[in-house]
Amino acid sequence: MKTKLFSCLCSLLIFSSVLLNAQTTDKNTKKRKLEELKTAWEKKYAGLDSLNLPDSLKAVYLEDSVTFQRYNDHLTAYFDYKISGYKHRQKVFSWQLFSSKVIFFCVVFLVLTGLYFSYLQFQKAMTANKTAPSEKINLASELEASPTGIKISSPVLGVIILIISLLFFYLYLIHIYPIKEIF
Repeated sequence: MKTKLFSCLCSLLIFSSVLLNAQTTDKNTKKRKLEELKTAWEKKYAGLDSLNLPDSLKAVYLEDSVTFQRYNDHLTAYFDYKISGYKHRQKVFSWQLFSSKVIFFCVVFLVLTGLYFSYLQFQKAMTANKTAPSEKINLASELEASPTGIKISSPVLGVIILIISLLFFYLYLIHIYPIKEIF
């Protein structure tokens, strides 16, 4: 659709410049060429309602070459504006695609890190259980705060990290990752 619209805009600009450069002074010829251009436009691009083209020139205005020139200048400026808007949106979509990829890899890195930390906690709990198999598993948690840092140890810490990591990934997939059509 973008290529159709762009080719349409380019063809209209070329046709309008051809009309301006024509050395004919016959008013009926100018009017006929403009009407042919309009009917060709409407026939080829009838389904594109988002263009909002200005009204066509009245027959009185075709007689005045200054008005005709200003009308064509207006059309050129109008299409330049539309093209710059499409280029801007294309740059925005490119940036969003790039930032979406960066965010995705950051999320995957965070989730894998959480899974690795939960694995380390499970390994720590398993080695502690192997060294003292006759004793019950100690479910007491320890919290220690010192000027050098905070230390938290618990046998269920691996499960907590695992749940937080998977919950974070689930929320990312449900609320941020879904792709929605804009057209």
